[in-house]
Amino acid sequence: MAYQIHLVYTVRVRLNRGKGYLVISALMIVAVAMFYSTATLASLRALQQESGWSQSRTQELAAARSATALLVSQFNQAGQLDNVGGTFQGEINSLPYTATLVQDPNQPELFRLTARVGNSTSTRVIRQEPRVLHTAFARSGPVGLPTLHLQKTQNGDWEELPAPPQGTGDLARIPAIASNFQGELYAFRFGERLHPGVPTPFLSRYDVESNTWADLPPIPYDFMQSLTNQDGWTMESYARQTVLAANDRAVFTIVGPNHLLNRNLPTEVAEFFLYDIKNEQWSSVDRPPVSVYDSNGGLDSNQDEVVIHQLAASDGQFLMELSGQDDVSTVYRLSEGGWSRLPAIPTSNGFGKIGSLAAGPNGEVSALVRDPSGDLQLLNLEDGRWSAGSTPGNPGIQTVGVDSEGKNWLQNQTMNKAYQLNQDVWEEKELPSGNIREVEIGARPSPDLHYYQTTTRY
Repeated sequence: MAYQIHLVYTVRVRLNRGKGYLVISALMIVAVAMFYSTATLASLRALQQESGWSQSRTQELAAARSATALLVSQFNQAGQLDNVGGTFQGEINSLPYTATLVQDPNQPELFRLTARVGNSTSTRVIRQEPRVLHTAFARSGPVGLPTLHLQKTQNGDWEELPAPPQGTGDLARIPAIASNFQGELYAFRFGERLHPGVPTPFLSRYDVESNTWADLPPIPYDFMQSLTNQDGWTMESYARQTVLAANDRAVFTIVGPNHLLNRNLPTEVAEFFLYDIKNEQWSSVDRPPVSVYDSNGGLDSNQDEVVIHQLAASDGQFLMELSGQDDVSTVYRLSEGGWSRLPAIPTSNGFGKIGSLAAGPNGEVSALVRDPSGDLQLLNLEDGRWSAGSTPGNPGIQTVGVDSEGKNWLQNQTMNKAYQLNQDVWEEKELPSGNIREVEIGARPSPDLHYYQTTTRY
């Protein structure tokens, strides 16, 4: 283009030499305009090329992110990693990708998954966690001579567990059991281990993987108080009033009379204890505030008695249900931040009493409530509020549970059946034969299969 301008300029000068500098100036203006026009067109072409390049990079980055998401999904389907340190290849939206998976040398449960599409990359840091398998326990027969049962698959047979070893002075009595998602069952027992001739409470732990029992260290409760208040602290009293709950980190138990508050007998109140599974140590737990809901859903701290009814547990939380003079439940949650109170239990006629309480993964809470009309309601705590769930329409249902997948279970003690909720349909499950007093829906880690969860993406 510069060569063309030069030619035009030369010809015009020869033809118009006598015209003077005016003609030359006009030609110069035309030349400058043509130059800037050419520069503008070049800039537009460059911008167009840059826009196309940016759009291509955006598509590549989206494809790389999709590739990592697809691979994590495939890892979870397989339940294991077969190509650590190797490469993966495939296509996303007709764009080829290559991915690498590298294990963190300092944290072996972490893996860095990077996918490349063209010049774009996307990385996910994924955590490997053991996949849990269904494990259920049941307690049947009288409290004084119970039988414990184990189920390892949801539709599998129930097998009878070996009884806990009987030491000198130990009793066969087991008034309560609790399980977690680590394949462990805890049994509340009594024996003369601390004081000959006086049965005192202790816990035994059954491990599914090794099929063995082991005793936990003695519960450090106030034994002298138990001796001076025999009416409230006898072994028979424990059998009626003890409650027990466990999660993967700790075991929570209440020893003694089932009172948070008793103004008539101030010393006859429960003691709370937490057992750290990893450190194998007991510690005492402070009581929650003495404030309970009344029949109108308001809080009342002016109570003569506050009675503890039951415990429940899941990852990172313990739940305790209690009530005052009105037959209305108050549920307190114990977590790392201390005690907090859940909303009052709604019914069709105000506020009501929980029949059974359960906790599941990710902070899930379920409660089985029978309102004054006799109708059964399953409530689930969602975003800090109770919402009604579906319940099978047959009588005899008395307890609720939550499994490791967050699915609700109900036990029908009249018909000796259990029901699991799957996509709004209740599926019937078999229980062991006999008088089933308690069912614990737990889980155990798989030795071979894992979950893979994204912790960071960039």
